[in-house]
Amino acid sequence: MKLSVQLLVINLLSVALLIGALMIGYWKMLLTLNQTWMLTEIAIGAGVVSSIAFGLMTIPLTRSIRRLVLFSDRVAHLAFDAQVNTERGPAEVRHLARSLYTMSHRLSESFAQLEGMERTRRELIANISHDLRTPLAAIQSYVEALEDGVVDEKVEMDRYLRTIHNETRRLSRLIDDLFELSKLEAGHQSLGAVPCHLEQVLAEVLDSHQLLLNEKRLTMVVDIPDNLPVLILSPEKIYRVVANLLLNAIRYSPEGGAIELGVTLESADLVQVSLADHGPGVHPSDQVRLFERFYRSDPSRTRHTGGSGLGLAIARGLVQLHGGEIGVKGRSDASSGAVFWFTLPILDQNVPQLF
Repeated sequence: MKLSVQLLVINLLSVALLIGALMIGYWKMLLTLNQTWMLTEIAIGAGVVSSIAFGLMTIPLTRSIRRLVLFSDRVAHLAFDAQVNTERGPAEVRHLARSLYTMSHRLSESFAQLEGMERTRRELIANISHDLRTPLAAIQSYVEALEDGVVDEKVEMDRYLRTIHNETRRLSRLIDDLFELSKLEAGHQSLGAVPCHLEQVLAEVLDSHQLLLNEKRLTMVVDIPDNLPVLILSPEKIYRVVANLLLNAIRYSPEGGAIELGVTLESADLVQVSLADHGPGVHPSDQVRLFERFYRSDPSRTRHTGGSGLGLAIARGLVQLHGGEIGVKGRSDASSGAVFWFTLPILDQNVPQLF
């Protein structure tokens, strides 16, 4: 039953009760016949006027409700761009319209996030499947060749075995990276921070990667201030961050080029570490997503150039675990290349840290 009909029925029932009360008053001889007729006419007139008033008052209300119903139906069919007038109708209806409009925007954002998560899930499954299938296929083919006796010479057999060993190590590293990344994203990774000299960690990273630098004839340009304070950090995890960024810079730097490693005091409570290369650089549209799992920008940073696509994602998780930020930007000079940077907070050593 419509709202206007309900109000009309209620009004008619009220008038009927009033007339019934007048009849009872006449029957009990509390009213004369003339008084009864006069009051009855007044009640009927009042009933007619109130019914007309109810009808006129419910017209804008029912129109507003009808607009809200149409709006909610469109939202129910995922038409989140639907519009509704929030400035017409009674105050309660306007408030309801604003609430529905806000709900529509939040639903739109939620659906967009769900679509993004679903897209990321599909990409993640596809990338994991590809990266797991590649070493497994290589191992399978070499093992089958050995089983079939295709290779008889010891030198060739040793080469096959080394390839199988390398592919197995590659598969193991990928699984370890996936496990570490899952712990970081689940918040199950402990920090184990201690007072540490950052320049010592950086020196260890450079020493362990000197062979790779020499193979490509790359020059390291290091700029570290003398007044660098002692930081509260996990040396192993920061080593992993810097190593991942350095491997990335080595991979995309041209042979005979240079890589700049710099440390700056951004403020009294923040240190920034940066690694700049002279490679192809990172397109601005890729800079935000570059630290996602398995993400590789085209055409320069692809699976064929090496890496599992997890190094930068792990680096981001480890930096965030320290309370810092990580990112990438273009070089400030006219040359091509990318600058990867991350920040670390300078914590007061006199204050106990709960890590």
